[in-house]
Amino acid sequence: AGAFSLMASGLAVITTRTGAIPDVVADGVHGFFVPSRDSDAIYRAVVALSADRELLARMGAACRTRIATAYCVERLANELCRLYSEMTAAKAIKELPGSAPVSGRRPPCAE
Repeated sequence: AGAFSLMASGLAVITTRTGAIPDVVADGVHGFFVPSRDSDAIYRAVVALSADRELLARMGAACRTRIATAYCVERLANELCRLYSEMTAAKAIKELPGSAPVSGRRPPCAE
């Protein structure tokens, strides 16, 4: 399972610093970062979480909150609508060659 799925389920993650993961996971808050292919680091992270159930619960709750607040459909839709509105409202944006004019259009979310 991916980090997003695990976090949404309220599970702490043990992951590497690849792709967009560092933008979502804060080391020591939502889980632990380990170097790629470092089985000793993975082992130490698993032991640390299994030895400290309070830490595990705190990280799991932080994961659930992070995904629920930062990546909920409503927030993402509102952000996309805001960006779309800014782009279409700023007529200073030059029309792309071969594209239909956008002037006068309102984004569906602004109606």
